[in-house]
Amino acid sequence: MSSLGRREFFEEYITCCAQSSSASGFINLDKPSNPSSHEVVAWIRRILRVEKTGHSGTLDPKVTGCLIVCIERATRLVKSQQSAGKEYVGIVRLHNAIESEAQLARVSLGLLLAVLALYMQSVQHRWEMRGQERSSGIFWVSCEAGTYIRTLCVHLGLLLGVGGQMQELRRVRSGILGEKASQKKMMIQKGLLDKHGKPNESTPDSWKKEYVDYSEPSTKKKKKKKQKEVEESSE
Repeated sequence: MSSLGRREFFEEYITCCAQSSSASGFINLDKPSNPSSHEVVAWIRRILRVEKTGHSGTLDPKVTGCLIVCIERATRLVKSQQSAGKEYVGIVRLHNAIESEAQLARVSLGLLLAVLALYMQSVQHRWEMRGQERSSGIFWVSCEAGTYIRTLCVHLGLLLGVGGQMQELRRVRSGILGEKASQKKMMIQKGLLDKHGKPNESTPDSWKKEYVDYSEPSTKKKKKKKQKEVEESSE
């Protein structure tokens, strides 16, 4: 996609996000591949015609996912967002196949302990090999700010004795905001969700399965309420 094409895409996206926003606030942006974080923030500043913008933590150009952009007075929150925890999913490519899943489990545990010992950082991760060749896998990482996922993939390959590198990466959470939050607003704009963010007839089945209505009482509360009604009627 050309630079002009990317900017036209963001103009439409940011305009939708800003329709219900005031001069100060933040946007939970789903950054696509190719533009840098600095480039995205500059586009938002020009599109919204504001003076101050900042983001929650740099994403490499090829990395996609949650990029929280703070606007005007909300830029005071940038430092707190940059130090907040992050979650990533990605694909690791090994240079040669490994023997078994058990070998991967042992090495990943050793990698976790090494990170804790050297950097005193809280890192949780899960690795799963895909395919019969056992040369690529999907991973999930929950970590503190300053953790280099690309380096984790390289170290995993070294500990396995086959070498490896990160192939793809996506940030699915930044602080308390995840990728679902950024997609939800666009779905409301397109009519795929109602104005309250609840599923309607046009909502994809995948969203309907994962949707939880927190405004409704839980199952236990419903049972207690029904039991109470039965007891009152029997009296």
